[in-house]
Amino acid sequence: MAALVLLFEFFILKDLPFFWDGLSKAYRADWIFTHNFSSLIVPTEYNSGHPPLWITSIALVWTLLGKTVWAARLLLLAVNIGAFYQLFLLCKKHFIPGVSLLFFLLVAMDPTVVAQTTILNNDMLLLFFLLLGLNSLINQKWGWYTIAITGLLLTNLRGIYCTCLLYTSDAADEEDS
Repeated sequence: MAALVLLFEFFILKDLPFFWDGLSKAYRADWIFTHNFSSLIVPTEYNSGHPPLWITSIALVWTLLGKTVWAARLLLLAVNIGAFYQLFLLCKKHFIPGVSLLFFLLVAMDPTVVAQTTILNNDMLLLFFLLLGLNSLINQKWGWYTIAITGLLLTNLRGIYCTCLLYTSDAADEEDS
């Protein structure tokens, strides 16, 4: 059901331009796109210091589907669905059935989360990798865990804190064993 809501949101907002922090991401993605991926490190005047996974992904989607807002929003839709799916898996595994659905809906309908699903920014990608990391750690899926850690570190500088959180959780779990 969440995927249908996100799909509906995509169709309503598919032409909504980049705004807020997403604007700076668009400038950096445009630089990578315009320079044919010759470097993933953008010039100082565009660089915010964040790792390039999100902006490179936007540039790649533009290469495949055309340099349009809807193409970037399609990427965001995929990330949003992935993040909500990981949240659903986390809730399903750790709560009794009625509570898991309620908790999922409370988080999914949080105004901050809903707002992030509309902004062409890297925060939902960061959330996706964090939830993937938590689920992978809990289920001891070490390949997925490695992908999650790598994604966190390549998405945003805040990914460093998320990675520390996951490592601390893993270390605490091993101490309890």
